Amino acid sequence: MNVTEIISAIEQVIESATPGPWYGRGPKGSESYGGGCVATTTTYQDINFKAIADVRSHSSEISYDQAAANREFIAACNPENIAILISAYKEMQQKLVAHGLAG
Repeated sequence: MNVTEIISAIEQVIESATPGPWYGRGPKGSESYGGGCVATTTTYQDINFKAIADVRSHSSEISYDQAAANREFIAACNPENIAILISAYKEMQQKLVAHGLAG
């Protein structure tokens, strides 16, 4: 896939994704209590809690540190942040075309 195709594929699904912000939850030792997920709130006791992804180290063959890094990465890639990146990319492309630097 090229960049245009990747952006198009993301734009087709971005509106149906759970809105952000997302948080990579899980202080060490909390994975058994819902702490190993990416969620819409920082605590599972919050009435607005929605789990986005379950990324616990004990449920896969990755280390605790890698699971924590994965949660933070997924949380950073929430729909709003990705939409901002796509918008900035398109704006940059338009400026490059306007200046004859891209086609």
